[in-house]
Amino acid sequence: MNIEKAGVAKKNLDSLVLLRAIAVCMVCMCHFATAFWSKNSLFEYGKYGVQAFFVISGFVIPLSLLKGNFSWNNYHRFIYKRFIRLYPPYLAALAVTLILLFIKSKLHHAPFPESSADIIKSLFYAKIPEDNPVFWTLIVEAQYYLFIGCFFLLFFNYFKTTSYILFPLLLVLSQTTFLQSITFLHFIVFFFIGNVGFLIHEKLGKATINYIVLLALVVYTATFYNTPELISAIATITFILTFKKPIPRFFHFTGEISYSIYLIHYPLALMIINLLRRVISDNYIWLIFTITTSIIFIVSWIFYKVFEEYCEALSKKVKYTKVLNKEKVKGILAVTID
Repeated sequence: MNIEKAGVAKKNLDSLVLLRAIAVCMVCMCHFATAFWSKNSLFEYGKYGVQAFFVISGFVIPLSLLKGNFSWNNYHRFIYKRFIRLYPPYLAALAVTLILLFIKSKLHHAPFPESSADIIKSLFYAKIPEDNPVFWTLIVEAQYYLFIGCFFLLFFNYFKTTSYILFPLLLVLSQTTFLQSITFLHFIVFFFIGNVGFLIHEKLGKATINYIVLLALVVYTATFYNTPELISAIATITFILTFKKPIPRFFHFTGEISYSIYLIHYPLALMIINLLRRVISDNYIWLIFTITTSIIFIVSWIFYKVFEEYCEALSKKVKYTKVLNKEKVKGILAVTID
């Protein structure tokens, strides 16, 4: 990679880091606000940062597979990479959640709400702990990883089949209860928007067709989902494709530790807020928010350094073996589309 290309790649990475920072702040503000206001408050819209995360995953995972020379025989390596990158921090966050829930139960002289069976189920994404509801998105992401490892090469090798048959079929299934246990399906359109954005970004296939497919996905989202979800998806993919500037250090820091913030912010923040409200009047909500946010960032940074950074380094050491040349991919798309 020459210097010019490296600079472009860095700026593109910056856009993703900034988006992660914005998305996690949106989600945090939504959850912080629940301690003070009803669900009808303006801050409730922060929950649509989740859709932004889904679009980002739809974009960045195919990009990493392409850059990493992914091929069929590397599917197990891809799953292993995602496993060691994300699962150990999840287990650590689950432990933090259960410890805080235990402390909360003792303080309120209430029984511990999680049974041994519940905890075992939580280890395998089969149950969401009572005090950390954000874990539901991790189930969606895990199912997406199992899907994209197969879909990535199907899309390239059988472009017409996937675009004209598989895309519509999966979108139809996402609006039924036929496969309701596969929660990823309900949000698949947001991942697809990221997938098509990846093709546009990497100039793979015919640009006209890519934009038509993207427009069709936007129309589909407008039809079956609410307006904030649509806005979140459109804003995210537009930002990814157009933003080329460096980002402020604060947002870079926040984006880098966004996964750690996301994992532990909910139970920790609500406990901090409840404790602060005993000594600080609700007339000083801004002060409570400032203290809570500061503590969350500090603890999340420590969590990142202790758990996530190490897992990230381990994941990067796993390499794919067989080369899937980028020019070959372009050739495949050109042939199948034509």
